[in-house]
Amino acid sequence: MNRLMGIGLAVLVLWTMDDGPWTAAPAWASCGSASCPIDTASWERREPGSVSVGYQFEYIDQDEHRIGTRDASFREIRGHHDEEFTLNRTHRFSAAIGITDRWSVDLTLPFVSRAHAHVHRHHGADILEAWDIKGVGDVSLVNRYAVWKPEQPSHPTVSVILGGEFPTGYSHKVNEDRDEAESGIQPGSNSWDLIVGLSSLQTFTVPMPSGRHGMLPLYASAIGQLNGHGNDDYRLGDTLQVNIGSIYPVLPKLGLIGQINLLLKDRDDRGRTGEEIQKTGGEFLYLSPGLELHPSESCRMYAVVQLPVYQRVNLIQTVSDYNVLMGVSYRFGATRK
Repeated sequence: MNRLMGIGLAVLVLWTMDDGPWTAAPAWASCGSASCPIDTASWERREPGSVSVGYQFEYIDQDEHRIGTRDASFREIRGHHDEEFTLNRTHRFSAAIGITDRWSVDLTLPFVSRAHAHVHRHHGADILEAWDIKGVGDVSLVNRYAVWKPEQPSHPTVSVILGGEFPTGYSHKVNEDRDEAESGIQPGSNSWDLIVGLSSLQTFTVPMPSGRHGMLPLYASAIGQLNGHGNDDYRLGDTLQVNIGSIYPVLPKLGLIGQINLLLKDRDDRGRTGEEIQKTGGEFLYLSPGLELHPSESCRMYAVVQLPVYQRVNLIQTVSDYNVLMGVSYRFGATRK
């Protein structure tokens, strides 16, 4: 796939490590982390002068193995490094600022807690290597500008998304043996990444079970991330994420969340490393049900469970049975509409 043309077309339509210090023959792995491909930013309108601060917790336990589209066993296909598991726990702190009635800015700072283990085969011997990594990840800043904003909220407001992810996170974490973790599981990528996309939001008045009426948002987004080169020119694969979702108001302060999420990920580029990039990339489709609670007009809480419907990986990789995302946000400034 041509990474630039592939992501650009989809948006328009739908929008290294050494195995130990001073080794004679270093081997590399292409172990990978994960994040929930879900959209929690497009379901709410931004008002000029408003500020929203938020916190998210994401849990992904990649302890299942997969070859292509089928289940696999650990080390069913062997290489220099055989990935056993990666446990991802990510805390994200965010702020969303409404600059004008069309332009808003989202700022996100992640803190990553990640456990990872793989078996390294060196000179005929199997060596278990493990990391327990904690540290600040890469900051992202994303602009949203409404290029089409009709008066009626039931008509779609279409926004352009443009931003980036910056090399602010830790990218040289080591384990107890002073072995540096692979680029794929570091908190930061040490690369400059471009984020582009489109989003749409429209809101309808629908009847609730009680007979009263509530607001139902319908939103969609397509977001591509073009990654730059990091440590030793290693580059994480470009991604395209497509999301469609809605929130049905069961009660005035309680809604049912439903999303469909598609993630396409290119293979990584090994750069000047020797990593096994053939074990990276794939296509993933998820259903994401959840709940949204509004304790007050300014506060929003939500929890989503992400369930894989289709997963196709290149060669052999670890995947998760489910993902969990929970968050809370508080909005102040402009009056909520």
